[in-house]
Amino acid sequence: MVSGGKRRRVFLLVIQKFLLPIVLCVTSRCCKAQQMNDQNCTSSCGNIRDIHYPFRLEGDPQHCGLRDYQLACNNNHTILYLKTHPHAEYDYKYNYSFYVEAITYDNFSIRLVDPGLDKDNCSSLPLYSPQGGSFLRFYPSRRATPFFSDSYYYDVAVFISCQSPVIRSGYVDTGFCDKRNTNSTSNSTSPSPLKNHNYVVAGGMVISELEDSCSISNLVWTTANILRLLTGVNNSFSDLYDGLAYGFELRWYGVYCGHCEARGGECYPREKNRIYCDYCSYLTFALDTRIFHCE
Repeated sequence: MVSGGKRRRVFLLVIQKFLLPIVLCVTSRCCKAQQMNDQNCTSSCGNIRDIHYPFRLEGDPQHCGLRDYQLACNNNHTILYLKTHPHAEYDYKYNYSFYVEAITYDNFSIRLVDPGLDKDNCSSLPLYSPQGGSFLRFYPSRRATPFFSDSYYYDVAVFISCQSPVIRSGYVDTGFCDKRNTNSTSNSTSPSPLKNHNYVVAGGMVISELEDSCSISNLVWTTANILRLLTGVNNSFSDLYDGLAYGFELRWYGVYCGHCEARGGECYPREKNRIYCDYCSYLTFALDTRIFHCE
């Protein structure tokens, strides 16, 4: 007959061998994102009527917003300057300047569009080309947390130039943009996509899918769900171009996550205007529950 003390020891051995180490994940509502400036720190430029924390407009009082998230206003366009690496030669020079089409504070997103794309002239081309990968990451400054998006939220469209006509599913003939106002001027200095036989493939492609007489002339970022809606069989290039000119979205909630991530937590938005922090710890003995709070 096994005594009570032996039973307890056997039980503890089983726990240590089979149930530990375990992963403890503690989820806590870590902050409600709020405007952290006073009521006088709201600015506007063009169609962006509500610029406030963490953003600020160039020329705003020093206590408004964060300088790392400063926007410029030029010819009624709100502009965000970004770079792809926070250090090295880019400490003093930005790689990209995007037009800001919308800032949504409820879901911590900002919608940007390439300044080379003119929504009234579908022969215009983007100034910038994506560098590949399934994850976009841009830095507003050397010190700041990045703006980012994964492949679920963004996609690319591929501009293709061909020596011969191509009849293939997914190739959208750019000639369909003839219904546009061709007298409109373009912001882009890139060559027109209407030369020779030109097409756009939405959603990216692999090199093996490229026809022998074709070459890739340009790429453009766009919002994935918009691109999916505009790639039906009956859609023309002008329809697709509307999606390209809509732009793409980046998330910026990382500005609230410094305290959480500094302690090994994973910070993310889960509901309207709320940021959560997950802390996972491998434990071998007593459970240690820690709760982090975003800044």
